Amino acid sequence: MTVAGAVLPAVGFAILLRYLPVRKHIAYLIMGFTFTTLFSVLFTSIQTLGTGIQAAN
Repeated sequence: MTVAGAVLPAVGFAILLRYLPVRKHIAYLIMGFTFTTLFSVLFTSIQTLGTGIQAAN
């Protein structure tokens, strides 16, 4: 279970990259990954921020 829990975020990330138009939204992808990694914030808060930015555009 521990190994499966550690691999699960990578699987989710791979699924997102497979089905989303990454080339169109690469800036958002890099910003979200950077904020999540550097500031150790939850992905849900980055997702909410990204949704707000996308809705404003």
